[in-house]
Amino acid sequence: MVSNEFQESMARNHFGASSVEGSASGGWGGYSVGVTGGAAKEDTSGGNKTKKSYAKRMIGSYMFPRVDVFLRPEDLEPTEELRAALDGIKQTKHINALRELYSTFGHLFCHSVTLGGCLQTTKIVESDEDVKQSKEKQSFKAEVGVAVSTPFGAKGNAKGSKESQDSAEAFNRSASTSESMGFEATGGNSILAADPPAWSGSVANFNNWRIIEQTELTPIVDTISKMAGYHETRSWFFAAVPKLSEYMVIPESRMLHVRFKVASQNESFGVISQKKVPAYLGHRPNESVTPVRTNLRVPDRQPKEAFRNGSFGLIGDMTKITTQNPGFSTTPLFEPSRTQAPILMFPSGAELGTKTDEAFSHVVWRLEVARGHSIGPDTLLCVKSAAMPKADLALTVYRNAQGVFLPSISSTDEPCYWRLEPVETSGISKMKGDRYKFGDSFRLTWSFSDRTSGFRDFVDDSYGRRNLTRPSEIKSDKLCFKVPFPQFEGMLSDYMAVIMSAALTTDPIIEKIKVLDGYNQEKPYNLHDLSFRVDLVGNDGNGDKNDYANLTATSWQELDQKLLPGEKLLGNMLGPSPMLIDGVLGDMEFTRW
Repeated sequence: MVSNEFQESMARNHFGASSVEGSASGGWGGYSVGVTGGAAKEDTSGGNKTKKSYAKRMIGSYMFPRVDVFLRPEDLEPTEELRAALDGIKQTKHINALRELYSTFGHLFCHSVTLGGCLQTTKIVESDEDVKQSKEKQSFKAEVGVAVSTPFGAKGNAKGSKESQDSAEAFNRSASTSESMGFEATGGNSILAADPPAWSGSVANFNNWRIIEQTELTPIVDTISKMAGYHETRSWFFAAVPKLSEYMVIPESRMLHVRFKVASQNESFGVISQKKVPAYLGHRPNESVTPVRTNLRVPDRQPKEAFRNGSFGLIGDMTKITTQNPGFSTTPLFEPSRTQAPILMFPSGAELGTKTDEAFSHVVWRLEVARGHSIGPDTLLCVKSAAMPKADLALTVYRNAQGVFLPSISSTDEPCYWRLEPVETSGISKMKGDRYKFGDSFRLTWSFSDRTSGFRDFVDDSYGRRNLTRPSEIKSDKLCFKVPFPQFEGMLSDYMAVIMSAALTTDPIIEKIKVLDGYNQEKPYNLHDLSFRVDLVGNDGNGDKNDYANLTATSWQELDQKLLPGEKLLGNMLGPSPMLIDGVLGDMEFTRW
């Protein structure tokens, strides 16, 4: 039943996906009439669209061979240019000379070539296909019922219904295809390439013959070594190719584990450190470095040392005329007073280099390289400490409140790039093709131009803001490591702090540094150049610490205390003998003397 005009209007106007039902009753004088009605309509539609496209390229070659030429090494001799290149490799035995030969003459040589003409046709077929399909369905159903009753007992009812359904389906497919053909000629008159009959006639002229096929490829070194007078060429080439392991080749992981062993550990370095064991650049995790004020004293009998002016200031070695006082102040030298920083360490002890060496990873660094296959003067390096394997600790540089640049260890996710620079060519750019070898000595340099995210600067800022510009008082773009004299710590310390300087020179220089004492007054320090030998640490930074030869040792006296009287007597008769540990031949110890 429709109870109001709004419901009737909805039913009569076929309102999509809706139904209207209602009922009403009324009466007068014993008469009653009931009317019921309902209407429903449903619309559905669907469709899909598909597009396919493909392209095919077909190449056909039509060969017109005229003659086969066989180039046997016994019948050949090198040209003047090739002879000069071979002489250069023989004399220098340098990899760059070999690379230049390969760049000029190639790597392979063909012993059989076919001359003539070749016409290539290229046919490109492209096709697009569109398919559209749609379906529509409409249904309508209406019912009307009337019931009448009278006082006389007469009753009647009537009911009618109507249902209709319409559906439609459409399918459309369209396709388009295009073809293009091109001609390319090798040999013959190439102007006639679009006219194959005319072009084929032009191949008869031997002046139009070109190489259309090459077979029997061999390495060029094999060919040259079979020529008269050049049978030793293979040995020349091998002499110019060093072992791959000698070079700093980047593996697929883009990471190398290395140690920076101090290469500039000369007599002056020994006076500064007061130690004779090798020094390494390292980092002790969770141990901060606090530079403090130390003093020098002049011996009673003062030796002479000549000082002179240089490009980076006054040149002179203070270790020859002074010594450091054993005492030191506890007053911090800079602000911030302490930070996580790299230091020079002097590893030693019976467990050194073994799997029980807890400080083994403190002198291991991880070089991360984003580009290139090997390390050279153009390589940017991210240098990270391996002291904490699960932490990302990068070597970086900051400027303290006194304006002094110092190295530090940071956990920032901003990349900090370093470069390796050969000491003997400092300040001179090497050729891009020159690659570095393990075991060579380098400076570790940091450049303002490579630091896209800037550096932390505590000058006039307590929080260490990010500074993107080079300070005006720093004349050079590069900074390198230096060892200060006197030290930034007492002489009894087991490490040495380092400083950054723009003086790219191997000469010891006198440089005034602002310190915290006396309201940022300047104090002269003798800065000594610091270079490193870069050594590869294999096995993902574990090196040889798990080597069978690295067995823990005890003294003969310690072992003697553990032996029974009978064992002691046997030991005195036979002498000390090595006994393996770690369960190899029982739970015993190894004696080394």
